[in-house]
Amino acid sequence: MKLSLALAAVLLAALSLPAAGAGPKKRPAPVPRPAAPAPHNRFVTVEEVVRARRAPAIAVSVEGYVVLARRLKSGSVQLSLADSIDHVLSERDADALARAGAQAVVPAVQQKRGARWAWSAAGLQRLAMYIGAARAERALRDTAPKVRVTGWTAKGRAVISPVTGIEYQDDNGDWKRL
Repeated sequence: MKLSLALAAVLLAALSLPAAGAGPKKRPAPVPRPAAPAPHNRFVTVEEVVRARRAPAIAVSVEGYVVLARRLKSGSVQLSLADSIDHVLSERDADALARAGAQAVVPAVQQKRGARWAWSAAGLQRLAMYIGAARAERALRDTAPKVRVTGWTAKGRAVISPVTGIEYQDDNGDWKRL
């Protein structure tokens, strides 16, 4: 009788323990709130946003070209924006413009919005001239469409993170939402 009570107590204790390796359930990352920049925070050139040095958590938009795109370890995608891509003839040129320009980070949760936001040839890669892990490694195209990136400023020099909206110019010069 004592043995069966002890066995029942051990069984009950084992059933109430969480499974091995099962910790608290992770909550999905929150979707960033949309950014609605004030008129004085809508920049037409990358140089303007670099010079403006806005404090973190300010809604901004900036127009430019994605000279380099890279996937970060977190799953986010970093887009390096430049004012012009006329003189980008090599990986070295792309790296130099990427360092001097603005950085826009598209969080992994934003990429789940649809195929156009995903890290794929039909998604974010179609906006970039070059891709690479730490520097420009592979040319995707000779020209890239002009983009308008909207989001929140972050700590650092001309960093927009998270990006909440991307538009691109079509062949007619009209802005289209990604």
